[in-house]
Amino acid sequence: MGKRLESELRLKESEITILVEKLEESKRDSRLLEKRLRLNSSGSGQYPLSMLDNNLLLIHLSGLNPSHHFIPPLRHTVRTIKSFVKVVINETRFAGWNLNLAVNMIQPGVEYWKPEHKCFAFESF
Repeated sequence: MGKRLESELRLKESEITILVEKLEESKRDSRLLEKRLRLNSSGSGQYPLSMLDNNLLLIHLSGLNPSHHFIPPLRHTVRTIKSFVKVVINETRFAGWNLNLAVNMIQPGVEYWKPEHKCFAFESF
């Protein structure tokens, strides 16, 4: 009984050590990212994209570039939505639910050119 408890204690201590090391690594990564952010925002002579100052959110509009600050997040958002819709449609089919009924509840009265286009109803929702 005592040896089993001792081995469990050693196991827990090693798990704690590993978790502490991961925490320290995460802290180092966080500090590195903060340092990069500070260097990027101060080196350009402009404000960072968003900065909290006296509880006000300031955006330096002249520093915004649509192809850099808008298009990549938009593309990422669209990819994420499409991926999520695929999962929803697959889970709906797997659960045995009526996909046509679900689509008609979202966008009633719409006729789709191809059956694959029903995903657009979910994307619009």
